[in-house]
Amino acid sequence: MQRFEDCLENIRLARESNYPGEKLNQREKEVKNALAKARNKNASSSKVTPDVVEEPELSYAAKENAPQVANCLELRKNEQYGRHVVTTRKLNVGDVVMIERPFVTVLKDSLRY
Repeated sequence: MQRFEDCLENIRLARESNYPGEKLNQREKEVKNALAKARNKNASSSKVTPDVVEEPELSYAAKENAPQVANCLELRKNEQYGRHVVTTRKLNVGDVVMIERPFVTVLKDSLRY
């Protein structure tokens, strides 16, 4: 999805939470390289493109009564966790299992006026 800055922020937060460093260092290097390539591509492009984020699609079939939720999710309740959501299948990194529209949106700051 090319959300490189978000990824770098997540890496920073993981480090602050004492996540093992070797994997984070490798991921950070990959993200910084991808970010540099994306910036170079945008800088060399004469065409100006708006900041448009494509809406993701669910990776699995939707629930019949909740089309924004994949049918692999279940709501459960127990003494240890209270009410919580679990998956009924093994998920892959990047799978989209829920899509929720924001309650409030704001214009990009540079476009506000």
